[in-house]
Amino acid sequence: MKTLVIVAHPNLDTSVINKRWIEELQKYPDKYTVHELYKVYPDGNIDVEKKNKN
Repeated sequence: MKTLVIVAHPNLDTSVINKRWIEELQKYPDKYTVHELYKVYPDGNIDVEKKNKN
């Protein structure tokens, strides 16, 4: 079973802790899926109808 981790930070490049946390989680793709909200919805308008194509 994988754990979905939803990250909501407007600028991960300036966030030392969150950036490092994501790097660690991504080392274990069989255990964690990282979903960065600001990367998918940079304008802040979340489209609930949109389907993930990954």
